[in-house]
Amino acid sequence: MKLALEMEHITKIYGEVRANDDVSIQAAQGEVLCIIGENGAGKSTLMNVLYGMTRPDEGRILLNGEEVSFRSSRDAMKHRIGMVFQHFMLVKELSCLENIIIGMEPAKYFVINKKAAEGKILQLMDQYGMKVPLEKPAGSLSVGEQQKLEIIKVLYRGADIIILDEPTAVLTPQETEELFVNIRSLAASGKTVIMITHKLDEVMRVSDRIVVMRAGKVVGETKPADTDVHGLSVAMVGAEIPPMRERMETRKEKALEVRNVSWKNEDGIAVLDHLSMVINKGEILGVAGISGNGQPEMARVVTGLLRPDEGEVLLFENDITAHDRKARIEDGISFIPEDRNSTGACLSWSIEDNCIAGYQQRFTGKMNVIDRGRTQKFADELIERFHIKTPNGKLPISSLSGGNCQKVIVARETAFAPEVVVAAEPSRGVDIGAISSIHNHMIELRNSGTAILLISSSLDEIFELSDRIAVIFEGKITALFDPKQVTREEIGLYMSGAKREEAVQWERS
Repeated sequence: MKLALEMEHITKIYGEVRANDDVSIQAAQGEVLCIIGENGAGKSTLMNVLYGMTRPDEGRILLNGEEVSFRSSRDAMKHRIGMVFQHFMLVKELSCLENIIIGMEPAKYFVINKKAAEGKILQLMDQYGMKVPLEKPAGSLSVGEQQKLEIIKVLYRGADIIILDEPTAVLTPQETEELFVNIRSLAASGKTVIMITHKLDEVMRVSDRIVVMRAGKVVGETKPADTDVHGLSVAMVGAEIPPMRERMETRKEKALEVRNVSWKNEDGIAVLDHLSMVINKGEILGVAGISGNGQPEMARVVTGLLRPDEGEVLLFENDITAHDRKARIEDGISFIPEDRNSTGACLSWSIEDNCIAGYQQRFTGKMNVIDRGRTQKFADELIERFHIKTPNGKLPISSLSGGNCQKVIVARETAFAPEVVVAAEPSRGVDIGAISSIHNHMIELRNSGTAILLISSSLDEIFELSDRIAVIFEGKITALFDPKQVTREEIGLYMSGAKREEAVQWERS
């Protein structure tokens, strides 16, 4: 096939870090190329170079055999390169049509010709089998529809090379299947699709060719027919992934109960609607749901960051509804938040300070002053135990890769033998090695008797870790399953609201 893209000897250096070290890749017209690697492997840097967001220190880019140079993403778009980011770049208040044409509005005499734009968009949707309601606000769409909207927006701008960053991170199984059909349709029409993902089973299903990166270099290239998931994981990490720890029998004792909790936002919309659940000691309750169905608010109610309008939160039968976050920490409820950058860590602080954030009272001495000798020893112990890749704990946490930053948060929130851990998206955006480490640690906690509320958009994670699976839809638990007795497809139907139980029975597991 004719080469659409050649990136030759790309090198990008940040200080002492060679984010890309003499990287060369190629992609053909009509090809789906998957680029995989651990956090910090250089995937995102390479795609930022291709999309004009970063200028390389060395190397060159050729499109259809001609060398090009980008000063910005606008330059990349002019050369028919588009990118769909993991976090969608939509204006939720605008209609779908307005989101698609923004910045490229067809106009005459300073009046936007929406009819002309709509005709072009409808043609694109018919051609690629992607439909969105053009008149509706983008914020009213499901996550899967919002992703289609982003792809249509890229196509409207004429992209021939489409970069997808973790495209299935928040999709249901049904939405993922539909996306793969869309990707194959794009490739069949001659588009080049470059996909970054951590989900190796999906790589095996959708890719034509796979490039493996590690420590800023390309360390392998293969095709799905010539490898398997295990081979890809070893190539990514450079070693065997440790097996999942054995799940031990634990004593069945109710630890946490949320009873008929409701909460309305400032617009009067019921985000949580008489939500109830029970988690036992030594149990992982996985909560599956499409983003936007009340998961963050549920986590904040349990951890004391949000006071419900109605209902109760009980810990070992004691009502703790009125306890704030500080009191919940003292109660033994820890929190791994879904967004490590905005709420999990303070990026300007050192790794050491992030290791004690929220627990600093445990390290104060006379005059209520923090004992720096104790905090350094504690941070060094966590760094060693969790294999956090850093020269020392004095560096800012912003110097770490996403996976290592997540390890710091997990280490901190599980260091003091918590009674309950609320883990929201604990492995979002981290690589397979870090995922293995985090998952094994959560099994250790479970085996020791800790109750874990796992909130995750990854059904792989939900099925791998959970003792029971609850589905949340429109702020209410609508189903409860034994993971051994349900399929991902069945869970997906409940996540979308296509099915629901009349009443969920919360007997102890």
